[in-house]
This record gives sequence, structure tokens and C-alpha cells, in this order.
Amino acid sequence: MNVLLVSTYDLGNQPTTIARHAAHLAAGGHKIKTLDLAIEDFDIEATTWADAVAISIQMHTSAKIALNLVGNLRDSGFKGKIIYFGLSAHLGELLFSQGQIDAIFSGESETAFSSYLNQLESGESPAKVNLKLLEKVNHLVPLRSKLKPLDEYSHIIWGNKSLVVGPIETTRGCSHGCLHCPVPQVYNKRVRKIDLSTLIDDIDQLVEMGAEHISFNDPDFLNIPAHSELVVSTMRKRHPDLTFDATIKIEHIVKYKKLMRQFKESGLILVQSAFETMDDEVLDLLEKGHNADEAKKAIDFAKSIDLSLRPSWIPFSPWTTYQSIADIVNFSIQYDVLSESDPIQWTIKLLVPKGSLLLANAKLAPIFRDYDEERFTFCYDYIHPELDHLQQYLARFMENSQSCEDSLATLKGLYLIIKEHLGTYSNSTLIDFPSGVISNNNPRRSESWFCCAEPTAIQLKSATV
Repeated sequence: MNVLLVSTYDLGNQPTTIARHAAHLAAGGHKIKTLDLAIEDFDIEATTWADAVAISIQMHTSAKIALNLVGNLRDSGFKGKIIYFGLSAHLGELLFSQGQIDAIFSGESETAFSSYLNQLESGESPAKVNLKLLEKVNHLVPLRSKLKPLDEYSHIIWGNKSLVVGPIETTRGCSHGCLHCPVPQVYNKRVRKIDLSTLIDDIDQLVEMGAEHISFNDPDFLNIPAHSELVVSTMRKRHPDLTFDATIKIEHIVKYKKLMRQFKESGLILVQSAFETMDDEVLDLLEKGHNADEAKKAIDFAKSIDLSLRPSWIPFSPWTTYQSIADIVNFSIQYDVLSESDPIQWTIKLLVPKGSLLLANAKLAPIFRDYDEERFTFCYDYIHPELDHLQQYLARFMENSQSCEDSLATLKGLYLIIKEHLGTYSNSTLIDFPSGVISNNNPRRSESWFCCAEPTAIQLKSATV
């Protein structure tokens, strides 16, 4: 069967999910082509070749882009099967109910996805499928030869160096249940470990493809600390010059200081962590597992071992106050993390899709109303209505500043907008933005658009047939 695997957006990475599924499909005898709309124009000839188009939906942004893609595919006369797979594939349930897509596979989907295509190829007509799968699968080494070269994707920028990145996951799922996160919505606090030999074989092939840096894209790299430690130590022995980054929860940075030091000595140069807010009440509501004081301790610890720690934020939510906005900005200045801050993070608005764990909480559910099918989120009101205008103003400024390579200049522009707004509508104040030169030589990703941000007009255009 001819299968076109499409990635719409994967945080600037070479799409590992596509490579994983390609390995299983190829092993089953299917013919594979891939298309990555993050870096390629849509290829109408590939759809003419394909019996099925399978679209990887890893996050909100990819679902929004895929919505346009499916409409354009059907309008162009494509009669084959359209399949959603990946962490956030369930966001296609409206299209599924309308008959626009034929199957949905969320979670551990490789085996069921392959079986579905095998049935189609054998002439069977399988029932429409909408599955959320948690059973363990046989992990194959991802088939990356079907993908674009690594050097066409996001790099690590570190001073004057630009490092080619190889993305990988050591686990899938997460042992935590943060209410706003899409991962526990699918995995329900379960973690699926990928075996060491598969991981090391994949790292070996990434190095052969030119990777100078490995990005561990687990929701939390310390979901299984012993497993992470074994992966890093084995990688270090085989490839001693590799650097790496990881996403690690605040509570784990504080808890596993000895292991963090060990990782730093083994090549860890960058950690991304979800700070979300400095409001302890909101952190408690979201069941984040840390408080503002621990966030400060994590920053202090990272600085003590010369480790770059980059916060991600959700400054706009139903519980946002003027003071909580000021606290994020003031923290970023006071703790000297402006150079570690992606400007987009000061504009993020909480998204609440169907199935969100926030909706299962009897105390929180009444806050959310009127589901927006195009944006895949329930609507809500702010405590202060003017905050909606502030968020939209910041988002527009950010959109217009995307081509600006000076993130600090963009942050200062956002700072001035926030300062003016706070001065007009509240008594909250900001400390002064640094007037001197701020070092921007810390390692960072060249791609700064994150999973909970709305897609840009440029990204949406990529799905046009």
C-alpha cells in the first residue's frame, strides 16, 4: 500500500513520530513517502501516488495546520484514506464524525496503525477507528532515511556555534498529571520506556546523519531517572563529544541535584522546564508539583553548575491577574533569565481542548464554556477583561517580530507593552528593564515556537494544496 506520512509541525525537529511509524509500515511491506510541511511545500503529486495520507498530530499547532490540510485534500478530490495519529490525534474527532478522516490512533499507535493498513491492503473494509492506545508496542529503530536531512531542521545556537540536532525520546507518556497538559489526557500518568538498544541504535544513526547534539524530547526526561542515567552514560561512552538537552520538571531539577550534576559533566548544556506562572495558587490548581520558591531554587541551582535553564510560561489563563503578569516579568529580570527566555513565552494563552483534565475537575470545569472547533479550545473569561486585549496585542507584536533575530529586543518590546498596560489598568509595577548589554551567548534552540502557541499565518499557509 502506498502511504504518505505527513508531519505538519514538530517544534522544529526532524519528526521522530513519522520515522517510528515509517519503520513499522516498511517492515509490513508498505511503500512509504514522507512530507514535512514545516520545511516543505505541499506536494500534490505525492497525494496522487498515495492510497492513504496519514497525518502526525503531536500538539495543538499541528492539529490546527492539519485542519486546513484535510479540507484542502478533500477539496482537491483526494479519495483515499486520511488517518490521524500521534499524541493529539484525538483533536480530529469532529472531522472523524463528519467523515472527513477515516481513523484516529492516539498514544502507542504503531502496531494498531500498521494492522489497520494491512487490513486495507488485503481488501478488507475495517470499521472506522478512533483508538486511544496504551498497550506496549515493539519498538523498532526509527526509519529516518525517509526524512529530510537533520541540518534542515532547528539547530542549537551556542555563541558562534550552530549544532545540528538529533531528536529522540527515551520514554513516552508521563508519570505526572498536570491538569492542563495534553500528555496525561492520553497516557493517564503512565510511562512507556523505550528499550536501551533501540535508543542507542537510533543515536548512532543520528550521529551518522550529522547530529552534533541530541535533544531528548520526553515530556519529562526524569520520568524514569535510572533509565535516563543509563541512556546518557551509554551515549557518553560511544559518542563522548555529543552535547544534549532535555525537558525536566522543576521538582526533579530540585530533587535530583546529584544526577543533574552528573548529566552536566556528561554533556548536558540546556534544560527546558515548564515554570508556567509564579502564582502558587494557580500552580496548585494545575497540579504542577512545584511552587514559586522551588522555581527560584531551580534557577539558582542551574546557575551554580553553569547550566542553561529556559523557562516556559502560561501567563494568560482564567486565573491571570495583573500582578501575576508582573511577577513573571519581574522574575525574569531579577533572576537574570532574560537571555534564557523565548519571547513567545510571554504571550501564551492557556488552551483547553476537549478531554482536558481541567474539565474533569468539578471545581474548575464551570469556568470553561463554548468550545471553539477551529481553535480546538474551550473559551473562558479573564478576571480582568482588559487582559484579553493585552494578550492579543502581545501576540500580534510577537507575530510581527518573528523575523527579528534579537530576542532581547523583542522581549523589551513586549516589556514596554506590558508596562504601559499595567500602568493604565492596575497598581502592579515592573522593575526596570536592564539598560546594559545582556549576554545572549547561552545555548538555545533556533526554533522558538512551542506546543501551546497558536500557529502563525505562515505555518497555516504550508497546508495549502
